[in-house]
Amino acid sequence: MEHNKNNNPKDEIDELLYDYFKNSNEDVPIETSKAIDEALYKKKKHSSFNISKIAAIVLLCFTMTTGLIFAKDIINFFSEIFDLKSTNIDNSGIVDAIANKNYIQNVDMDYIPIDDNYSIKVDYLMLDDLNLYLVFNLHSNKKIDENYRISITDLKLTDQDGNVIYDGDNYSFNNTNNILSCAGWNKIKSDNKNSLRELLHLMTNGINNISKINITFSNLVIYNIDINKNIEFNKKISYSINIINKFIDTDILKFYTSKEYNDFKIEKCILTDTGMYLLYKTKNINIRFRYQSNNINNYRRLLGTDYNGYHNFLIYFNINKDIFNNISEIILTENYTNESVKLYKNKYPPI
Repeated sequence: MEHNKNNNPKDEIDELLYDYFKNSNEDVPIETSKAIDEALYKKKKHSSFNISKIAAIVLLCFTMTTGLIFAKDIINFFSEIFDLKSTNIDNSGIVDAIANKNYIQNVDMDYIPIDDNYSIKVDYLMLDDLNLYLVFNLHSNKKIDENYRISITDLKLTDQDGNVIYDGDNYSFNNTNNILSCAGWNKIKSDNKNSLRELLHLMTNGINNISKINITFSNLVIYNIDINKNIEFNKKISYSINIINKFIDTDILKFYTSKEYNDFKIEKCILTDTGMYLLYKTKNINIRFRYQSNNINNYRRLLGTDYNGYHNFLIYFNINKDIFNNISEIILTENYTNESVKLYKNKYPPI
């Protein structure tokens, strides 16, 4: 069953814009007020009129008519949802792409009932060549204690052709071929006492040509480790999300090296709108890389270990892709051996 329609005329970002411009600022010109009403009307009439278009229209009109910028509030809004610093992951490049480049999909879908009191849906989605972010929203007719968390142990994701991209029930740490690795769940702060939201962050060594994500699970648990009291639901939930073109036709820069190294092998180095990613394999877990000394924040994730004993690592660097438009090569330094690795943009270097 596909779910891409929401009967609610306004979502969170709509409310944020609406409340700010209509109620919080008495000096907002009449042109801006009209733009808000028109944008919300178009969204209600056309399901494809998503979060990015509404924000763009309202912000553009407000900037033109007053010279003021609402960007800080937008950035704070998305930072609260997608920031992973609480889990010791610096993903500021991804948050920046979401907030400043509209690199996000607002999933228009209705809540799917789980029982008489609870229902669930996906609010937002972010997909690039190596990451998948899903924001789950669990709603209850009753108040939910703020200390509760969401756990979906048998979550399964497939693409439009039925290929498995994540399987919580049958995940193998030895399978490192385009299988998403669960980097973790992160609770999202919410003022809604009837709603519980969690961000699921998945990483992989490659996500290719995904136009639809099918989501299925049968076991959902709301747990509270402080009081050791769980609420478990056993009902099969299945729905599909069509991926927007922005995440299908991605603009990436690729860097290559043909040199062979004794202690590691560079598998892939790419730059996307969300940052730079380096994939490599090694039998030495101490092997890791830095760019420009240690001035660039990076995060390393072990994706898996194959049957030959090679560890497959992904390193994420918070780097803006735009600064590499006029750069033909980059140089990385391996920390353990202090060896330099030169990579060339969009071509293999001459042998």
